[in-house]
Amino acid sequence: MQTRNGRPEKHASSLGYLRCRAEPGMFRGELLVHIEGMDPRKPAEKIPIQLFVDRSEVAELNSEPRRNSPVGGWLRVTLVFKRGEIGEVILPQPAQPVGESMLVDMKDFREDVKV
Repeated sequence: MQTRNGRPEKHASSLGYLRCRAEPGMFRGELLVHIEGMDPRKPAEKIPIQLFVDRSEVAELNSEPRRNSPVGGWLRVTLVFKRGEIGEVILPQPAQPVGESMLVDMKDFREDVKV
């Protein structure tokens, strides 16, 4: 939805989950997470994003992650706003190259997963 000036309509922040791939990080209990985001300058183009998170931030891992062999899962994020099929989420930790938040395709977002 949009306001009269054409800007995205903000809504109450809500927790959700973003499709990801995860592998062990540098420390025990840490995961290196790979996600796909949208280039803020060209939303039609996807960009690879990486961040380190605590294992508790990732749900529904397909199997036990191994180094250099990421497995599928769902990263916990906070949805800030949604405009059609594009949303902005706040990540649990700063990520490369986007920082603390990013644009996502809402097809990769879910409100619920098994924890």
